[in-house]
Amino acid sequence: MTDEKPKRGAIQDSVLKRLRHGLMVGALVPGQVISIRKLAAIMGTSPMPVRDALAQLAAANALEEMANRSVRVPILSRERIGDLFDARLALETMLIARACDRPRPELADELTAINDQITDNTVVENFHHLLELNQAFHFRIYSLQTSEVILPLVESLWLQCGPTLYSTLATPNFQITRDQHDRMVKAIRTGSPELAVAALTQEITNTRMTLLAQFDRNAASSDLRFSDLSGLPLAVV
Repeated sequence: MTDEKPKRGAIQDSVLKRLRHGLMVGALVPGQVISIRKLAAIMGTSPMPVRDALAQLAAANALEEMANRSVRVPILSRERIGDLFDARLALETMLIARACDRPRPELADELTAINDQITDNTVVENFHHLLELNQAFHFRIYSLQTSEVILPLVESLWLQCGPTLYSTLATPNFQITRDQHDRMVKAIRTGSPELAVAALTQEITNTRMTLLAQFDRNAASSDLRFSDLSGLPLAVV
């Protein structure tokens, strides 16, 4: 019995980690209903750790429980999109400014390698991989800070807004994102917090504007889903 409890805890932690990652990189989209049994089958576990992980994410506002006890990815309101990105702007610019307290050429080389993959034509068609690279780029910078307050807040914001990011890939915003990444790399290489904050501000602001414009178009057509990928396979998480 003593071995079973740690094992169950490890399985639940693994399921939660994979679901968190899937939400952050847009592997799950707004409005998508999550089948506990299907997800358990994909992850090779029983429904219980999946149910527990989903409950934790619902408590964190990353998922929502419906009246029939199913769980889905929230369809964000216009106000909530704006609030999430305003909060991201405030917290993430703080973290990147701290990362530029001195020149960091080795970190800049790491980030260049990530961004080169983003701009590589061979991965452009793999949208989920692009979102994974984008998330890895940002959190490699933010991970320099060991704050027990700010970093968990940023992770929470990405859990909530991550599913909407899939719809930005086929827009001009994504080219802006790549260009601003180049500016951030330069800022980190030279230790220039002002340049880093300006670049990140441009990226977050443009993404926010793109999503709000999409919301307005979808609302006008009475379709508040951000994509038509409600049947996206959960295996991508």
